[in-house]
Amino acid sequence: MKLFNTEYRIQNTRYRFPAFTLLEIIIVIAITATMATIGIGYYANISKTKLLDKTAEEIVAYLKYAQQNSIIQKDGNQWGVHFENPSSGQDFYALYTGTTYSSPIEIKYLPQGIEFVIPSTASSADISFTKLTGLLSTGGYKQIILKEISTNQTKNVLSCYQGLISYNIDISVCGEGDTSPPVIGTVVASNVAYGSYVDSPFDLSAEVTEEQGALQSCEYTINGGINWYSAGISGYGPTYICTKTNISSSDGASLSLNIKATSRGGTSNGSVVNKTVDALPPFCSDNWTDNWTSSSSVSITLSCTDERSGVGSVKYCIDTSNSCSPSNSGVNIDVSCGASQCCLQYVRYLAIDNVGNQSQTYSKRVRQDTQNPTASDNWTDTWIATTPVTVTISPTDGSGSGIQATYYCVDTANTCTPTTSGTSASVSCASGSVCTQYVRYYTKDNVNNNSTTYSKRVRQDLSAPTNGTLTATAGNQQVSLSWSGFADSGSGLATSNTYKLVYMINRFPSDCSEGTQIYRGPSTSYTHTGLTNGTTYYYRVCAYDAVGNISTGATAYATPTGSCPSTCLELCQMIYNGCALGASCGDYCIPGTQVSPPPGCPLVCPSQQICCCSLIEGCEVE
Repeated sequence: MKLFNTEYRIQNTRYRFPAFTLLEIIIVIAITATMATIGIGYYANISKTKLLDKTAEEIVAYLKYAQQNSIIQKDGNQWGVHFENPSSGQDFYALYTGTTYSSPIEIKYLPQGIEFVIPSTASSADISFTKLTGLLSTGGYKQIILKEISTNQTKNVLSCYQGLISYNIDISVCGEGDTSPPVIGTVVASNVAYGSYVDSPFDLSAEVTEEQGALQSCEYTINGGINWYSAGISGYGPTYICTKTNISSSDGASLSLNIKATSRGGTSNGSVVNKTVDALPPFCSDNWTDNWTSSSSVSITLSCTDERSGVGSVKYCIDTSNSCSPSNSGVNIDVSCGASQCCLQYVRYLAIDNVGNQSQTYSKRVRQDTQNPTASDNWTDTWIATTPVTVTISPTDGSGSGIQATYYCVDTANTCTPTTSGTSASVSCASGSVCTQYVRYYTKDNVNNNSTTYSKRVRQDLSAPTNGTLTATAGNQQVSLSWSGFADSGSGLATSNTYKLVYMINRFPSDCSEGTQIYRGPSTSYTHTGLTNGTTYYYRVCAYDAVGNISTGATAYATPTGSCPSTCLELCQMIYNGCALGASCGDYCIPGTQVSPPPGCPLVCPSQQICCCSLIEGCEVE
């Protein structure tokens, strides 16, 4: 072969490809992952099949080695292979010499995942060959069957009397004459059969024994042999399995089932099996009505029936999301809810009949309310001057069964039993009265859980304060007023703006809303100044309580008068306190430099005159 020195020039060519979107990339990844999963499973099964084939081939080679050693009488012995399927441990085969197996020359263990079917568990088999001829020492044929456990695939290794050794072939190759038909074992209806019933679709099978092998065909019937249909064959002989899967028939159909098989020795039938098809699922109900209950534990009884094969099992589960898969067996179910809780749970259940038909999954809601409702109101406990007042009650039951009714009563001792139905309690107090009353109430939910009894005090003051006394003392151009003895038995006197003082000239104000207000506050005295001497002033003082009730008031009157001071001290007091002197007071003025009075006071003496008393503290005479 010549290799030519050829020079290739690769041109620097730029290719442009459209970009891929993120969605396209994700789709490609998903498809690749799916194909990879399928591929892995597919190639794994191929690998297991190859391992089974390789093991069979190795056993064939081992048998041929023993056969060849027997022909040449190696070491002067007959050679054979021992096969063992121990009750525990790994299956193995061993090379030995002699007419029977006693000790191995060499042992080979089956690979992991491969086991013997023949010989069966806890048994063994020997295949040996006669010296010189290499024929099977026992006559007839010997067969070993291997199985790959995970895929359930089988392969046979066959040794014929004439010396043929091979695998995966029918025993008929050993050339035994066949003069008798096969023997049909028990005809079995499955997937699920119970008594005289079978599900639909179902399988039909029978074990067929043909000692000379070469089973040619299997057929089945569902109508007692009127019509026969082809069935499948598995096995290498002398034992075969005739099978037909997925036979469908209508519910209630009466079937006469049988299997027949044909070999070179003839045809034979099995024994008829009569079955009735049960294709209908069971039906279930329960004794629970979906209503709220106050019981912390409730019992639900399931009742399931099946028209044909009967109920085989009933399964249930309990959850809060109505999604669990029934797995617990039984028909009596307890559903519990803790104290002071609201529980919403679901009992889900189904039935399976004796041939495997499954009912629908039923669901029943269970609502348990073991918590008491609560209530509140809109009332604030404070004095009020209104009648009637309404206390509004607001009951709630949270996520429970809901409010059935609310009851209340009103008394003065806070001991009454609520019996009036409603959520609005009216509380009245007679005019002029002071009332302290109690609204007592409770609420009840729809499963008769009761709240505690609540109490709210209502205080109404419809009585004005009682009057005290008012004293008025006249002075020069002023009246000094003081009062005392006002009281209130209800809400109490107001803490601010407690008293209101008004006056009129010539008559008393009829109440404190008439006349001129000269004072409003908490003090109990007041000096009314800047008055006209000789004029009578009429006063009324009223008291307020904490809720605004006002008394009728106490009255007094006074008439201010003027007079000349008799002493310098009196003059000074008049100047400081009243800032006013009568014209007749000039006797107290002497010539001299005028002294200005305090701000706001009139001149005491005429111009160019000075008061005989100096306007200083102590009022000493000059």
